[in-house]
Amino acid sequence: MRTILLFISLMACASMTAQERNSIHLIERMRYVDPNPSFKASVVVSSYYANYNNNSVNTAELISQFEEKLIKNDINPEDLEKDETGYISLALGKEGMLYHYKTTSQKKLFKLISINTLGSSRLNYDYIAKLSPTAEGNLIKKAVEKARIRAQEMASTFDKKVGGVIKLQTNYDGGDWIRGIFRDTVIGEMVIDVQVDFELLE
Repeated sequence: MRTILLFISLMACASMTAQERNSIHLIERMRYVDPNPSFKASVVVSSYYANYNNNSVNTAELISQFEEKLIKNDINPEDLEKDETGYISLALGKEGMLYHYKTTSQKKLFKLISINTLGSSRLNYDYIAKLSPTAEGNLIKKAVEKARIRAQEMASTFDKKVGGVIKLQTNYDGGDWIRGIFRDTVIGEMVIDVQVDFELLE
């Protein structure tokens, strides 16, 4: 029995030693621009933003003016989702409505956020990008190639060689990549960090 236990113990130690391989860990930051991003925006219409000199403004009128402006900009008010719960969570203390809008048209998004009616306020506007499995595979392949060049230069300094990839990880989960749009934003851009571990050989 002791012989069997000793054999199992030695096998376990050998297995652990084999797994503890020397490696080089590198991170490559890759950029990809989705050629067909979609967009979303949130707009609030409320008497909170339309009270001046303590004169109360009718909320229904504010909403009507906002929806009329939508129609003038070729946006169907029915395409905007009304979010009563979301509006309540804003805790403005006045009547109003929160709207969410999604579109595949950058032109329509910019039309929406250019609308400026009494009582309306933009909360956010974002682009939604995504990597297809093919695009993701190509991006990772390029990242590994770049990382291997760096790894080889580093390894040669210590008279070592670079083996195969033993670990690969990215910060992309395969879902929507949602980012805000600002003055210098590259619309549709995704910044993917690819972490690569190469085995370090003698």
